[in-house]
Parts: sequence; structure tokens; C-alpha cells
Amino acid sequence: MKASCSSIWGLLLAALLAAVPLRAVAADETPASVEALIDRGRYAQADKALQELESGGAAAVEVLRLRAIWLHHTGRYKESLAAYEAALAVATDPYLVAALTKDRDLLRSTIEATAKLSVYRTSDGHFEVYHDAEKDAPLLPFLDETLEGAYYELGYDFGYWPTEPIRVELFGRASVLAKVSTLSAEAIKTTSTIALCKYNKLMVTSPRGTAQGYGWRDTVSHEYVHYVVEQAVGHGIPIWLHEALAKYHEGRWSGGRELPLLPSREELLGKRIAENKIVTFEQMHPSMALLPSQEDAAMAYAEVYTVLEYLVKQRGRGVVRQLLAAFDQSRAVEAAVAEVSGVAFTGFVAKWMSYLVARPRLDVPGDFDDEEVEIVGAVGNGSGDEGSGSFEKVLNVEARDFLKLGELLRARGHNDAALVEYQKANLLTGNTQPDLQNALAKLYIAAKQPAEALAALSEVARWYPGYYPTYLHRCQALLALSRAAEAVEACEDAAGVNPFDPAVMAGLRDGYAATGQKERSAWAGSMAAKL
Repeated sequence: MKASCSSIWGLLLAALLAAVPLRAVAADETPASVEALIDRGRYAQADKALQELESGGAAAVEVLRLRAIWLHHTGRYKESLAAYEAALAVATDPYLVAALTKDRDLLRSTIEATAKLSVYRTSDGHFEVYHDAEKDAPLLPFLDETLEGAYYELGYDFGYWPTEPIRVELFGRASVLAKVSTLSAEAIKTTSTIALCKYNKLMVTSPRGTAQGYGWRDTVSHEYVHYVVEQAVGHGIPIWLHEALAKYHEGRWSGGRELPLLPSREELLGKRIAENKIVTFEQMHPSMALLPSQEDAAMAYAEVYTVLEYLVKQRGRGVVRQLLAAFDQSRAVEAAVAEVSGVAFTGFVAKWMSYLVARPRLDVPGDFDDEEVEIVGAVGNGSGDEGSGSFEKVLNVEARDFLKLGELLRARGHNDAALVEYQKANLLTGNTQPDLQNALAKLYIAAKQPAEALAALSEVARWYPGYYPTYLHRCQALLALSRAAEAVEACEDAAGVNPFDPAVMAGLRDGYAATGQKERSAWAGSMAAKL
């Protein structure tokens, strides 16, 4: 569900070189050397090299295009557009004109998409977040913590810390990604792609652009891994390894070391292996976002996670730095993997496949996908109740009948009677249906039985950690039990999925107040009032 940093500039540059003859160029710099500097994020050096080309009389179209790319990658969009227009004015080759036109149109769309965005500088100054100042305000403190945490933690893991402020663009709808990148709207919809790393920046769909939010903190960190890898070693790492590095490390922003796959993804992995429906490395190329379905994309991410899992188990955590250093030296991933694993690449793949097939299987009770992302362009109704009322995923027909009756009673204000019907359904289904357990917990909280609410949520919190109402109702129950520090943690977890639910902000307001965090409490209260 994420696409890595990638570039087609090499192919386009080859077309330029074939189409436009070079005149006198500064001896120390070539278009290829400038492109290499841009690819590695060495923008100050690339600028200097470009100035040499510009003053040395290099072919006008070629230099204008390189300058346009440099300007695009450094966030100077209007100047980049002007450079593309200037290149088009002198271009004659029809293929070059087509390529330049496509890039110019992309810049026009980017300018339109970002025109009204404000800039937020993170606390340590490593990121500049372009966002809707009014609509995205509830997630900024959490985004700050995520980005700066990722900067330091991933810096230690990869041995690389970018020196320039990193541009992050937040968009209200995932469909905007199709306008500011080369991905099609169809590909974004098919695989629920919600974030990209490309053009020297992170582009992320705000959780307000989904029905119930999503695990956006790990997603942002995932894309930052791609950014670090591209800057550290440049292009050339295949998509399967790029995504393996990103998926394995996406939760490191929190400081955690043991970051397992979510239960739903472990189950999917086991199921697809049993069905012999593994997504091959070749099928993953050139982007996970181009796989034929969301399930295929989820399977691919789960698979590549186990590549790093296996490698780290075999060689320790230092293997990541060793792998990148070996690749940077050889520029061949097969040679780099062979060097750090101690076996030929084909042998490594065979050993990993044996490890993958032998991994323990996990069967998740119930039939509920807490990682499914619905990119509909709007958040839920703000009650933490999204999905309750229909209980479509409760397969037991008799239990569903009890729930329907319970819903009718609850809607008419008969909470005690509704609770009885929910309890009947719960006896038939067990404590493993997230929408039922959360509906039950909500009624327990209303009935001033917070301990029972926590008990109702205990199993779904384990099996479905991506379902944010569980964190919200845990927060409310913990507040009622005067366990304020735990309540804050639960509501911050809820904000890590959907910070746009006013109930989440209200929980944070009360939790922060109870733990003596007056400024944070006032901020959360103001956010709750605005949502």
C-alpha cells in the first residue's frame, strides 16, 4: 500500500542525450554526474555542477530539463514549471517534447494541489510539513513526534541522517496522489495506496481522507525509510528489498525493537502460502501499488517483511548497515546480499523461502480486517461507532438477530435492555468480534461498569490492534477507573489511527488534565471543540 522512491530520469536522460548534441561542456561535470547527484539528494553539489553546465555551453534543452528536475526536487515548483516551459520552447524531437509535456503537466498539478498548504516545521527542524492548517491541526503534534522519532531511530539503524529539512506534503484525499505523481488513479484505488516517497519528499494522505483513519504513523515512517535508503545509496535497490527495509522498520519511530507483523497479516501470509499464492519478486516490480488487488499488495508487504526478519535473525541488526554499504560498493543487490548472508544469492533466496514456509501460522478468530483502508475522502461520524448497527461481519445468524434487537433498543434509549441482547450475542460469538465488543463496551461505560468494558475489549485489542474504537473505549473506561496515564496512552494510540474523532480528542483532554499536562489538555480540548 505504499510505493517507494523511484525515478525514470535515467531513461529520459538517455533520450535527451540521443536527441540533442552537446556543445562545449565544463570538463569536470557531465549531465550524468548531475543526475547522479540529484538521485543521491546532493542538491547543493548538483546546483554547483549545473551552474558549470549552464556557463559551459551545454545543450540548452538538456540543461533546462536538469534544472527543472532540480527545482522540482527542491520544492521550487513555479520555477521548475518555468524551466520546463523554456525547454519545450526549444525542443524539437517529438519524443522529447512528449516527455517534457508530461513533466510540465505534473508540475502544474503539483502547484495546484499544494497552493493553499501551510508550512509546519517540526520541533527539531528536520521536516517541513505542508498541510491544511485548519483541517490537519489535530494530527500535527503526533506527526511531529513520529517524524522526529523516525529521524533519530532510523538514523541509528541505517547510519544516515539527512542534513536538509525534508519536505512532507499532506493531502486530504488519496486521489491527489495520482495528480502529483506518475501513479494512476486506478492503481491507487485498487491497492489502497495512501502514501508515496518520490521527488525528494514524502506525500501522505491525511487520515481525514479515509473512512475511519488508518495506521498513518507507521505509514509516514515507512515512506521515510524509502527516503533514507534513496539518499544513502541512490537508485538501484530492487523494489522487493526497498519494501523489505521499509516494512521491517516502519514502526521504529516509536523506539520499539520488536515490531512483529499485525495478526491479520500473519494470518494472510499463512493462508496464501498454504494456497501456493505467493507474490514473486518479479511481480512486485516496479511498484507494490501496481499489483492487481489490495490483498496481493498486503501479501507482498508481509512477504518482504520476512526477508529482513530472516536476515536479522541470521546476522543481527547490524546487517542492515552492512547490506547498504555492500550495495553502495558493488551496485549489485545480488552481490551485496551474498556478501552479508555468506551464501550465493540464489542460495539465500532458497533458504529464505524455506524459512517463510516453515514460519508458525496464526489463525485470527473471527473474520474482520482491521487493516483495510477505505479511501473515500471523508472520516467517520466521530463516535467511535463506525460499523456498529449493521454487524455485517458477525457470521452467526442468531447472534446477529440479538444484535439487531439490541440496536433498536439502544436507539430508543433502552440501554440496559440493549446490553442484555448484546450479552446474548456475545455468548454465541465469543470476545473476538471488534464491532460487537466495542458496542458492548460502550454500553458498559454508559452503565458505569468500566471494568466490564475493559474485559469486553481484551481479546479484540490483542487480535485487531488496527481498529481504533477499541483504543477509544479503553481510554474512556480507564479514565472512569482513574487510570489516567494508561488512558492517555490508549487515546494516543487511537489518534495514531484517527485523530479527527472528537471523542478521541475529548479523551486526550481529560487524560492530559488528569496527568497534569495543562497545555496539552487545553490543546486537545480546543481540537475537540472544533471537530
